[in-house]
Amino acid sequence: MKLLLWLSLLLLSQNGSTEELSDLVEEFFTWRLDNSPEFGTKFGINNHDDKLEQYTDEAFDKQKEEAEGFLTRAEGMSNEALDLQDKISLAILKDLLTNFISGYEFREYSIYNSVSPLEHPMREWKSLISWSKFNTETDYENYLARLDLLPTQIEQKIALMRKAIAKGYTQPEEALVGVVENIQ
Repeated sequence: MKLLLWLSLLLLSQNGSTEELSDLVEEFFTWRLDNSPEFGTKFGINNHDDKLEQYTDEAFDKQKEEAEGFLTRAEGMSNEALDLQDKISLAILKDLLTNFISGYEFREYSIYNSVSPLEHPMREWKSLISWSKFNTETDYENYLARLDLLPTQIEQKIALMRKAIAKGYTQPEEALVGVVENIQ
């Protein structure tokens, strides 16, 4: 569903949109891929296949600040010059950015707890491998570059989980039944 929303937004903005809206949507989509390279790989956008997402408070703070900048630009656009399709694209973009920004304050309850029965580093890595291309020498070099970055990403996630533990924001024991077995 998220992919459809993203692609709809991108495609709608390219179809006769005002240049301002088209530029904003393209910048936003590029920003999204820069900050979440795994997202691009999942959907066959492979220009960041040698990178991994950063899981630090500094990265999250920067993303929130940049999202606020995108939202300010989007809110500054007049609907008067837009056709219906562009109005929908702009509304979708504003909604995505508003949800991202408003969810920021709850990050300690979610992204700080990156281990659950549905998500954990080993499952994420297995998925990432299945999404990756292995057709060329560059594809393999990108994969090796990501392997080099994996210990850092795991250390970042451990640091966030420690912060969550220190604040008492952890998953209940019942929610973690079977996780250790799944990781092993």
